[in-house]
This record gives sequence, C-alpha cells and structure tokens, in this order.
Amino acid sequence: MSRFKSVVTTLGQSRIAAAMAAGTDINITQLAVGDGNGKATTPVATQTKLVKEVYRTPLNSLKLDPTHGNWVIAEAVISASVGGFWMREMGLFSSDGGLIAVCNMADTYKPTLAEGSGRTQTLRMVIAVSNTEVISLLIDDSVIMATEQYVNDLLAAHEKSRNHPDGTLTAKGFVQLSSSVSSTSETLAATPKAVKNANDNANTRVPSTRKVNNKALSADITLESADVGAMSNLMLATDTTKVKRLDDPSIIDVTNPISISATFADHPLG
Repeated sequence: MSRFKSVVTTLGQSRIAAAMAAGTDINITQLAVGDGNGKATTPVATQTKLVKEVYRTPLNSLKLDPTHGNWVIAEAVISASVGGFWMREMGLFSSDGGLIAVCNMADTYKPTLAEGSGRTQTLRMVIAVSNTEVISLLIDDSVIMATEQYVNDLLAAHEKSRNHPDGTLTAKGFVQLSSSVSSTSETLAATPKAVKNANDNANTRVPSTRKVNNKALSADITLESADVGAMSNLMLATDTTKVKRLDDPSIIDVTNPISISATFADHPLG
C-alpha cells in the first residue's frame, strides 16, 4: 500500500457534487504546505485544514494529467527566498479558503538563502475527481512562474504548430513554395524547378542586345530591300523637272567623263 496519497475532503466532495448539479465549477486558487507538527501525516477526508500550515501560495497552474483523464495536477512554486521549514503535507484551497483536497508527502526541508543554501521549489499535487469539468482555476497573471517543464511543453507544441507569422517583403517568417513561372505573388517563394524553367526559357531567347542591320530587337523589324542589298521592284515617281539632258554642261563637264553609246531617238529629251 502506498505511503503517500491525496484525498478529496468531505467539503471538496460536496462542492464538486453541487457544481456538477448546478453546471458551475469550483475555483481552486491556492496551495499550502505544512510540517505536520514535526511528524508524518496521514490525510483524511474530514480534514478542514492542515495539521500545521507553514506556508501558502497562489497556484501556478492547474491542468489535466495527459495520461489519466480524471486526474487534475495542481502546481505551485516557492521561490528561493522563502524557506526555513519542513514540508510533510499539502492542501488545495478554494478562493473562499475551503480545503478541497489534502495529501501527505516525503519529508522535505525548504532552506532559505539566509541559511547559506536556497532553491526554487516546485510542488505538485494530484487529485482524482469524477468530473474534471467542474474544476476551474482563477490565477493572477502577476504571480505565475514558468517552470522548466511548462516551458519545454510550450516549445514542443510551438515547434509542431503552424502558428507562425508569414514572411513579407519587410519581415522574416514562413513562406509557401511555388513552382509557377508566371505568378505575380510577392508572398510565395520560387522552387529550384521554377528557377530552372525560367532559365531554360531565357536560354532559348535571342539576347535583347542583338541587332539586325543595326536595328534593335526591342520590337518587330520590317526589312527593306536596301537592308539586304537588293533592288526594289517598284519604280519610284520621277520629278521630270530635275532630269537633265545628256548635253547638259553639268553632265559633260565632269572629271573623267564617261562615254554613253545608245539610241535615244524616242526619248522626250532627245
């Protein structure tokens, strides 16, 4: 048989029964420790107080046991600056001071810093109830102290969650991957596949610095016959006022004149 146990007091049982019937809850707000008046104690349901209370403190947390559905774990923390007493019993008290549950514990001395030794003491008390929904806790946020286990549990839950900010153009954060090469999103991150597709597309295109007959490739190009050294098959309109006769002095009086041999009998200029 176990030497150490916790029991719900008669008052605690009636409070729980009344809360279940009324659909309300009970507020367990404090944990007290006692020294048992110098000896080991045995908790009984008829207790209304500890054998000898030496210290009382607000609860740090009250939660369900993850492996036992009807177990409630109450936790309190005693700072290193508090001590100088033995601890042999614990009790849970409601907001109006009623003793809801009591337990005994192995003899533990809580030193104080003035004695040359000190430690932060975490106390946990487990009670079994038939309906955990009637157990609630009112805590002043200013007295809550994070224990190592509490911090580890929060970190583990945070690591598994998606509860993180999204990355933006101005702040770090989570981003979603995308292989699209046509998206205009500024919240998605390109995958290596998207980058490869973009590079492959770019490698098949003519560089924009290239030219055709000194014409930039920035737009569609229309090539004229002169661009490729060909004669146009279109007869351009002639201004007859500027056509000169072959006996015009400006034609005859040229350096290294040329001889033209042909028949122009039917030419309007003769």
